[in-house]
Amino acid sequence: MKKIFYIDSAVNFGGGQKVILGLINGFQELVDITLLAPKGKLTEICRERFPKIKIINLPRTFFFKKILEIRKAILREKPDIIHLHGTRSAFLGRIAVIGIKRNKKVIYTLHGFHLPRKRILFKPVLLLGERILNRWTDVLVCVSKADELLVRKYNLIDSKKIVVIPNGIKSFSKDLRKINQKVTKIRRKLGINDQDTVLLYLGRIDPPKDVVTIIEALQILNREGYNNIKLVIVGEGSQKRFLERKYNFLRNLLFWEGFQKETMPYLFLADIVVLSSQWEGCPLSLLEAGLARKPVIGADVDGIKEVIIDGKNGFLFKMGSAQDLAEKIKILAKTPSLRKNMGAMNFKLVSSRFSYPKMIENYRRLYLN
Repeated sequence: MKKIFYIDSAVNFGGGQKVILGLINGFQELVDITLLAPKGKLTEICRERFPKIKIINLPRTFFFKKILEIRKAILREKPDIIHLHGTRSAFLGRIAVIGIKRNKKVIYTLHGFHLPRKRILFKPVLLLGERILNRWTDVLVCVSKADELLVRKYNLIDSKKIVVIPNGIKSFSKDLRKINQKVTKIRRKLGINDQDTVLLYLGRIDPPKDVVTIIEALQILNREGYNNIKLVIVGEGSQKRFLERKYNFLRNLLFWEGFQKETMPYLFLADIVVLSSQWEGCPLSLLEAGLARKPVIGADVDGIKEVIIDGKNGFLFKMGSAQDLAEKIKILAKTPSLRKNMGAMNFKLVSSRFSYPKMIENYRRLYLN
């Protein structure tokens, strides 16, 4: 039985962590799995759902201590495969394997390539660092074609080592009665009625996600008299408390639900799922919306454009433009039949292009070859 290390250094819970959970679920009976991650939502969920896997808690801080812990675990456990998730984890993990005998396969899944898209003072130095550390990468997995093009553009790794594996999404439970009961409870708690149009943002509340644009679109709609449009935000992040305080005056329209282990009832509560990110890899919230048969509105940026076909399963809006987003929301809010048709199209698109079994099979080939 192969021994696999999944390494993640993120403290907050987002799409990358959902992918890790999906991989553990798909491979837990076939391989010996160890998760190395800081104590948090990911390790908590893994302990509940996957009691058989081993978990090693990485320190939340102390950069060198993290590297040392990873290196010690590799030398002690001798994994066959080291699967790194995200840029920070890959940075730590590849330094940790330097000097260790190369009988391990190092796979690096890039959950959205943010370095070229950010305004960072030392960007050339960081890209050079990526290029150097990729000498210790056997396979670089991009979750979107846009990320693959960026990796090739900056010549970060031998092109033969690049693989594109889009994220896959598992089908929801078919017990609609239980789901609808939970939806009813949420409606009661938040004071949302059947005549309201519910917008849902599902994800991290951090600057690159640009949640501010969604809230400002809500303000515009409210000023124009659309006071039956409500926004539910599900997630945690560095901006949450600040934004809660800043937009407290919208408390009858804007609801902060925090992190939720079970997001399905919120997806069924929603009429429209919105994503305003400045960039994405392969956004799971839009895929989840598809399985819930919901239309989506997303910023016209890399990653999102590979999931939303403008005018078919949803709308694209100009990144950062609350006015453009508000206009797209109005179209769907006023036209229930269009929401239904776009939701059906979204289900069809996600089911065919982003299937969970296909993702698991693609990673299985990587692990075996």
